[in-house]
Amino acid sequence: MTRAWLVVALCLGGGCGYRFVTPDRAVLRGGQAFFVPVFANDTSETGAEALFTQALRDVLAQASALGGSNADQVLEGTVTAVSSGPLLASPGRMPNYRLTASVVLRHKQGGRLVAEVTASGAEDFPAGADVLWLESNRAAALRRLAEVVIRDGLDQLALQAGP
Repeated sequence: MTRAWLVVALCLGGGCGYRFVTPDRAVLRGGQAFFVPVFANDTSETGAEALFTQALRDVLAQASALGGSNADQVLEGTVTAVSSGPLLASPGRMPNYRLTASVVLRHKQGGRLVAEVTASGAEDFPAGADVLWLESNRAAALRRLAEVVIRDGLDQLALQAGP
């Protein structure tokens, strides 16, 4: 009976978007504090640097690894691409849109580059009844995408750091 419940729980939990991961990624282990300066923005997307910077600071704060400007460890970033466009739409229905973004993350220690990775991702969002609703949906999608891309970048940094 317990086995049946386990199978049901795994089936139901598999499609919900949640995944089992450790909250402290390997790059954040060891009680290190990281300083995160505001990202550079090489795109025409106004404010993208603030969203990605805040997403990284939030992840570090959750892992108790966010430090001040005097921290020896620094995570810098550059938003290199943000774009969106419509997906194929069915006749009589409003189209969905896809937002994509790329970020370069650099881990520095004592001013020396330790690792550099590029993380990218995509997020779909629905059209709205008017342009304000569309822009609101796009802004929410960009916030979600920033967190996904940052977490992917931290995972890549952790792989480079090794076990």
